[in-house]
Amino acid sequence: MAGSTATPPRTRPKARSTAGWAGWKNSGSDSAPGTTPIPALLDAADPSAVLRLDVYEVPPLRSYVKGNVALLGDAAHAMTPDLGQGGCQALEDAVGLLRVLTDCSGPAVAERLATYDQKRRPRTQMIARQSARIGVVAQWASPVAVGLRNTGLRLLPASALARSLAPALDWAG
Repeated sequence: MAGSTATPPRTRPKARSTAGWAGWKNSGSDSAPGTTPIPALLDAADPSAVLRLDVYEVPPLRSYVKGNVALLGDAAHAMTPDLGQGGCQALEDAVGLLRVLTDCSGPAVAERLATYDQKRRPRTQMIARQSARIGVVAQWASPVAVGLRNTGLRLLPASALARSLAPALDWAG
């Protein structure tokens, strides 16, 4: 649009962005046990090159539709990135809108958008809840909790993990 400018992403001081890595342990093959290259790499980074972006969620909405207007993607269901499903859900929304609005006009639009809402909202809200739950567990900081989580994940059969993710990853449209 003429005369408009995009707002730049918010930046944070380097110290705040890197503080969470202090004491981080890496057991990867590239490092000696108990050491990590992450703090050293962050210390060497130019402070102006360090960018921290906050994550925001949209609380569950009662509807994604009002009259002839529909929300989709992050406007309807911004979610944590822990399942990697935000963009996928936006694409599914677009397909859902295409399906309900094809060959539709006039007063039927509001009715078809209500159908879109009934089909999409339960799925996207379920995925947002699952992503948030995974995010909580992924961000545990207690060494005991982290050890239990990591051991449990190593022992979990791949088929069980696939079954737990199937509702988010399987989409019939």
